[in-house]
Amino acid sequence: FYRIGKIKCTPGKSDDVISYFKSKEIFLETKGIISLSYFKSGQDEVSGIAVWESKETLEANAERVQSIMGGLIDYVTAPPEIVEGDLEYQFKGK
Repeated sequence: FYRIGKIKCTPGKSDDVISYFKSKEIFLETKGIISLSYFKSGQDEVSGIAVWESKETLEANAERVQSIMGGLIDYVTAPPEIVEGDLEYQFKGK
């Protein structure tokens, strides 16, 4: 199950957002998360891709995820834009 979030950062704060996520060891303790990637997707914008075992696993961790995202309040201008869904197709190169 994939969840993609686009975060609008306060001007000049995108590096702080990336650093914040890097410092969150809580992800190491989160059962059911397969991978998490964040990247600068525009000026003052960070996007993230989280891969979960299932939607149910994500929902079981909703409080933990909300707590982590709540720590961004000093770095963002609005709640993240979220899209999510089950994997339908994936290509992996050699």
